[in-house]
Amino acid sequence: MCINTGKPVVKVKPDQRVFRGETVTLTCDIQGGRNIQWRYSWFRDGDTVYPYTTPTSAEFSFTADRVSVSKYRCRGERSGSHTDFSDAVTLTVSDLKPKPELTSDPAGAALTGNTVTLTCRMDPSTGNWDSYWYKHTLNPETEKTETNSYSLKIDSVSDGGQYWCRAGRGKPVYYTQYSDALWVNVTVSPKAVLTVRPDERVFRGETVTLRCDIKWGGDTGWTYRWEIEGTNNWDRNSANRCTEQDCCTSGADKQTHRNAVSLCSTQELNISK
Repeated sequence: MCINTGKPVVKVKPDQRVFRGETVTLTCDIQGGRNIQWRYSWFRDGDTVYPYTTPTSAEFSFTADRVSVSKYRCRGERSGSHTDFSDAVTLTVSDLKPKPELTSDPAGAALTGNTVTLTCRMDPSTGNWDSYWYKHTLNPETEKTETNSYSLKIDSVSDGGQYWCRAGRGKPVYYTQYSDALWVNVTVSPKAVLTVRPDERVFRGETVTLRCDIKWGGDTGWTYRWEIEGTNNWDRNSANRCTEQDCCTSGADKQTHRNAVSLCSTQELNISK
């Protein structure tokens, strides 16, 4: 006899696409029958699977030990009566253990004082994963994140080196392959050196040229940011006397002049007063 309850629903953890060796947990959720002591029957591709019943527990766990595409259904039973069958849920078991891709942002050399974001990228179709991070050291440590990214604060050159990641999920944890190694190359941040021509002490009417040189900066194309302290000494017309076009605004007040100069992207800044 069929019991008048809501239709059961099969829920799958960790995902409907898993890999050989993963632990799969199916849950038979009977809507409207939570206070009834059920015995649960499980069916795979229309046949009863072992164990075909799970007394008192709505969960059925097993190891996906072979490559297959199977449909699972469940129903609740009690005193010779039973619920309707659930709709079938397809479970796909693949053989090839997945391998994540490890990338860094920004790519290339990192400067001390900055942050590098590592991303452990899995195929989105394989579901949700935790990420595990490894660095090549004498005493390697593992860090775990629930997202696929990891922020690496570059405090010193020693923070560089070889990094790996792998993904994992479930209980017990099923691990993917390790990613290929990624080298994070760290160099000491170059120092900006400010020079003043003709001198740090000048007279009214003289043109002053400020130059920003990057010590140990190599041939990298730098963008320069100029900041001014003590703007009380600048009048509202000083900005339009700047000879670098990128730095000049016409009729600027003190704050506008300050903003305009700070956005200057040139290496030299000419000021006349």
